[in-house]
Order: sequence, then structure tokens, then C-alpha cells
Amino acid sequence: MKIKNSFFPAALALCALSLFAFKGYEKEKVSDIVWLEISHPKKNVNYYLEADSNGNLLMREIFGKKIVVRRGTVKKMFFNDFYREVRNSEIVTQQNLDTSKMMFYKGEVIKLSAYISGELKRVSSPMNKFSEAFIYAFNELKKQAYKIKPGTPPAAFITSVPLDGPLYDDFQKKASKDYKLLTMEAKELRSNLHLFKSVNEPHRMIPLESEDEVSGLSDFIYNNKLFGMKSLFYIGTTRGNFQCSVLDAK
Repeated sequence: MKIKNSFFPAALALCALSLFAFKGYEKEKVSDIVWLEISHPKKNVNYYLEADSNGNLLMREIFGKKIVVRRGTVKKMFFNDFYREVRNSEIVTQQNLDTSKMMFYKGEVIKLSAYISGELKRVSSPMNKFSEAFIYAFNELKKQAYKIKPGTPPAAFITSVPLDGPLYDDFQKKASKDYKLLTMEAKELRSNLHLFKSVNEPHRMIPLESEDEVSGLSDFIYNNKLFGMKSLFYIGTTRGNFQCSVLDAK
């Protein structure tokens, strides 16, 4: 399915090459889970991977105009080995990554989100800055992902990122100078659970399994007069402003 745009009012954001941590709306036990994006422009590499402690795995790859989605389960040991290295990584836990030299870096970049002690952390870094043990565990998990045959993909994905930095500047260019995003309460967001989950877990790709779910999100955008298009819109919440994207899954 290709997402067609139609304009109506809507809200978002991303801070590139940065690391942050925050807590969600509710204090509830969070399962061990990691989601990440890998890119390497020179090698035309662009994919998303997520896995959790139950062995559930999702992978979305882009090959030119072709999108391949793999969903299934792998042995828990592969996730556990990788998650251990994520927890032990100083880049993730100590938030000491020096991004001053990233501007001219042209190699493989990983943008990773993970819950560490119940707190969601995000880091963007050259892959080669991580330890050999981290890279090995990651590659072993990725090998398992490729053993899963592509199946029926969802209708689309939704992903949200904090409205910050260049994204905020771009938003201001699109909106009038006097336009202000209205803050939507968690109770209102819960009327669309896919959007609620997406805002609660930034950068994660949340599947919209059916065309009805895609239409339901479009109706939510229209009915709440959000700023943007149905494939790219902006939303204000009690924990910040976000840019939300509806991405093709096939």
C-alpha cells in the first residue's frame, strides 16, 4: 500500500545524532525490547529491526522502491545476548557519545532505542564505536532475522519522533508564525491506541495491520484537526510535541 497525502490541519520532532531518556505516561513494567535503524548511504543500506525478550522480531528493509517485511520469532538467547551488550554499552548507559565528528562520517550508523532499568534511552552512533562483543551479538541476531521468510506485511506503520532541532525549524516554515500546537491529553490519545503507543515509544515502528486501522488513524487526524498530511502530521502532547509519519509496509 502506498500512502496518499491529503492536506488538513495536524503535529512532531527528531533530534538527529543525539541521545535522550524519558519515561512514558504510565508507570508499568516494561518488557526488555530494543528497536533500531541501520543506514549506510554509500552501500544503499536502510533497514529497521526490533526484537524483545520473548523472541519476537520485526525487520523492515528498503531496497530502492521495494520494501520487505519479516515478522516471526527467534531463539531467546540471541536477543538476550544482544540486550546484555546494549545494557553494558557505555555509549548507551553513560550518554557520553561525542557527536562532534559525525558530520562528515559516511559509514554505517545505528540509531538505537532500548529500555534500561525501565527507562527508555536513545542513541545515534557510528556502528564502529561500539564494542566487538556488541557488534558480534548484533550480527548474530540479524542472521536470525534473515532466516525468517517475508510474509504478509501489515497495511502500514506509524512512527513518531520528538519535534526538535531541524524538524522543529521545518515545522515552523510549514505553519504560520502564530500557529500553536494544541496539547492533547493522554485520555484523548487513547482513542487511537496505535498513535498513543507510537508517541509513548518514539522512533518505534508500530504496525497498522489493516486498511481499517489506517482509515481510523486518518479519521483521528481529521477529526482532531491536526496539522499536516495523513502521511506526515504533527501532534502536541503533555510530554512534548511530535512529528508522526505513516510509512509504507509494501
